[in-house]
Amino acid sequence: MRFLILGPLKVLDGDRAIDLPGPRRCTALAVLLANAGQVVPLAHLIDAIWEDAPPATARRQIQNDVSALRRALSGGGTRTGGLVTDGLVTDGLGYRMVPGPGELDAQVFADLVAEAADLAGRHEAAQAAGKLRAALWLWRGPALLER
Repeated sequence: MRFLILGPLKVLDGDRAIDLPGPRRCTALAVLLANAGQVVPLAHLIDAIWEDAPPATARRQIQNDVSALRRALSGGGTRTGGLVTDGLVTDGLGYRMVPGPGELDAQVFADLVAEAADLAGRHEAAQAAGKLRAALWLWRGPALLER
């Protein structure tokens, strides 16, 4: 499984794009991936989706959306790509998304930039430049641009 947020939100299972129907689900997943590994409080998801006017059923709608995202990300048991280390989990009063190593393009980008900085610190400019070029190639447009 690969999660692409350095451009339009996209989830890939091997070469197959995962369908993420509905703007609420896409927004919820985008917020969770932008905060990968951290607990995102339910209230933060509600604010991200409805801003100042959440419906009385917002909490239940988010719970339903998270359930639908879990189903979409599990592929109904037919996943062919990698694995999501911890997946999308309920954690206290919120949710946490923990992609596995190499599954989130933003983390791969950060890792490549850190490797480039290390190489530059050791005066290995050509190798550092190569890492930075690889990092820049991960960008497909403005981060989390709507499809």
